[in-house]
Amino acid sequence: MTNITCIITDDEPFAARGLQGYVEKISFLDLKGVCEDALQLSNLLQSRNSGIDLLFLDIQMPHITGIEFIKALSNPPKAIFTTAFE
Repeated sequence: MTNITCIITDDEPFAARGLQGYVEKISFLDLKGVCEDALQLSNLLQSRNSGIDLLFLDIQMPHITGIEFIKALSNPPKAIFTTAFE
C-alpha cells in the first residue's frame, strides 16, 4: 500500500496533539508536519513544493477558515475538516 502524506493544521494544541496521536497509529499515513494556522500551512506547502496528499484541517482558525484556505488553493490536496464545535 502506498503511504499517504499528510499535514495537521489546528490552532488548538490539544486537538492537534490528539489528531497526531491517531495519525501516528495508522501505518499508511506519513505525517509531514503540524501547523497552528493557515499561514504556517501555506509556508509548509510551499516549502515542500506540494507532495502532500491529505490535510487534516481545522475549520475555525484565526484570520482564515480551513474552508476559505482550501478554496484558495489552485490544486488542493484532499482534506478532512476537523472542528471542536457541533
